[in-house]
Amino acid sequence: MVNDSASFADSAADMDSFLTSGSKFLGNGGTVFKVRHKQTLALYALKVVHCDRGTPPNPQELNILRQSNSPYIVNCYQVFTAPSGEVSILMEYMDNGSLESYVKSHGRLSEDLIGTISRQVLKGFVYMHSENIVHRDIKSSNLLINRKKDTKIAYFGVSKIIRQCSERCSTPVGTYAYMSLERPGQKPDFPSLMLAICFGKPPSLPEYSSENFRDFIKCCLQKDDPSKRWTASQLLSHPFLADA
Repeated sequence: MVNDSASFADSAADMDSFLTSGSKFLGNGGTVFKVRHKQTLALYALKVVHCDRGTPPNPQELNILRQSNSPYIVNCYQVFTAPSGEVSILMEYMDNGSLESYVKSHGRLSEDLIGTISRQVLKGFVYMHSENIVHRDIKSSNLLINRKKDTKIAYFGVSKIIRQCSERCSTPVGTYAYMSLERPGQKPDFPSLMLAICFGKPPSLPEYSSENFRDFIKCCLQKDDPSKRWTASQLLSHPFLADA
């Protein structure tokens, strides 16, 4: 959610208030820089989106970031628009980067950490659903994690806000490997995500996996009848997440 406090707005009113640390990477839909506020020395992530003059970048992404108010969604603090049409989004800095890069550098995750991450992501889903937001590209590279193991959902470039009950998301956007099975030729969404994060591809569970974890995955992987697949709210009540 965009920070409305006068003190922050005054100090962050223009881009000259920030110094680039030199760290940058190509994110979804733009270049992301690590920046530091000159006065407070606080760290932020600055996503720079290049676009044509007068054309806003992915209006849905900006609307969702501005409106969202959840500890499980990455915070958006300020949006800067240059005369050239270039838009910069000042966001919360997550110091361990994406979950994908975290797993690559740390290796296989423990079940305890998997549970902690799963609970936070599922709570993010519940919040988005309550706000009629459909993300449409949930995967490990679009989840951010910090040193406290807080995990937050990011990148809403292909997301959609459902305005009417009859409205549907029929356009096949996102990453095919993480789409639900009932979308032609694809694999399940959240279950595939967690298996890909924790155990690599092809998705499989080690023999030493706990019964609760096995059952949790089973509840996710209801392939034949999507109506039997547990919802985010139902999964939050699963024993595997009881102590997460």
